[in-house]
Amino acid sequence: MRTLLLTVACVLSAIGAKAQGADVEILDSRIRTVEFRHSEAADRTTGKVPQVVMCHLAAPETLTLDFDMIGSETETLYYTFLHANREWEPSDLMDMEFCNSINRFDGYDSHQQSFNTTTDYVHYHIDISTEPLTASGNYFVDVYSVSDDRLLLRQKLWICEDLCGVESEIEYVGSRQRLRVVVTATGMNISTPEEQLQVDVWQNKRLDDTRRLTTPTFINGGQASRSATTYTYTDIEPLYFEGGAEWLWADNRSIRNVTFGSARIEYFEPFYHYTLSADQRRPYTYREDFNGGSWIETQDRTDDVTVSADYSIVHFSFLPDDPELLRTHQFFVIGDATGWTPTSANMLSPNYDNISFDGQYLIKQGLHNYTYVARKREKDVPRFSDSVGSYGQTENDYFIAVYVHLPQDTYDRLTAFKTHNSMYKKR
Repeated sequence: MRTLLLTVACVLSAIGAKAQGADVEILDSRIRTVEFRHSEAADRTTGKVPQVVMCHLAAPETLTLDFDMIGSETETLYYTFLHANREWEPSDLMDMEFCNSINRFDGYDSHQQSFNTTTDYVHYHIDISTEPLTASGNYFVDVYSVSDDRLLLRQKLWICEDLCGVESEIEYVGSRQRLRVVVTATGMNISTPEEQLQVDVWQNKRLDDTRRLTTPTFINGGQASRSATTYTYTDIEPLYFEGGAEWLWADNRSIRNVTFGSARIEYFEPFYHYTLSADQRRPYTYREDFNGGSWIETQDRTDDVTVSADYSIVHFSFLPDDPELLRTHQFFVIGDATGWTPTSANMLSPNYDNISFDGQYLIKQGLHNYTYVARKREKDVPRFSDSVGSYGQTENDYFIAVYVHLPQDTYDRLTAFKTHNSMYKKR
């Protein structure tokens, strides 16, 4: 058993010891498959796979946070809330200024051991209530181990107080999608919008490419305390997004039978290895997808999927159009299953023999969206143009968050939050 655990630890280290997603930071390498969602069940048949989680301040909810921890050891957990500013840095608010109870919540978690799987893991489920929160804005839900007060993961949460209106339009411009955003504020004296008003826009869960708008293109309306003023952001470079391509599918619901899109399945103790067919840039084709999401499911078992679905090492390979990219660019595979923020965990390695970028990741059984992005320099935001290509007609979700900080405010208030799918030109 000790040898097996050491083997698992070595494999985990090799495929990324500290993964980081778009809306969650994982600080324990054993943690996998983090799912944060509203309590109502999602439905993969209608494409409603959860993306970012926003709650209304006036309508508290109970959210669910689920994740697995590789191995058989169990932890007792607790969570806290941490208020953040609009740049996702901890704010200056004390706990009592945003939480109406002691900011430590115990006894909400439950855990189960995996059953009859080749990979041992413990599945954790935590119910998280937003009822104690009294201020809007950005939040971190921090999950700790009781035994040593060690921070295990940090999950982002948006709490909105619905004080502004938002309208948006999307236009296809060549290989890109251009947004137009109009914010309507009523009864708010925003005298210097470039300082007091910020609009964040991002595509799918690519928070690493958030566009922060501070200077409106047009302002219409009076500045009196009860009048409505509109702030329009249009035809500026930050509102042009690459369309990308429709997401690719990794279907490892069965680790015993080869399915469409996979080349082979092999077992090397202690993991099944699921090798996908090599990907490459192709002409645009529409296909339904989860916009990077995952849906945990298994065709091998009929038990509770949360503890009966197994893990396999999924092997990815991308064939670039230009072999020179092997030398000049870094490639990453992104999505819920592999992480959204480009790190060493989801970076692919150049394979000069096959003229490909190759990588592997430990993924739970299910339906998983993934795609490839590339960058030339370390500080660049990875793009689709050098990998899968970019097409204006690609279906994407956009998220718009509006922050206001007036002189009398002590924190950045989240005053509006909106989701806009590119299939609908105006919403």
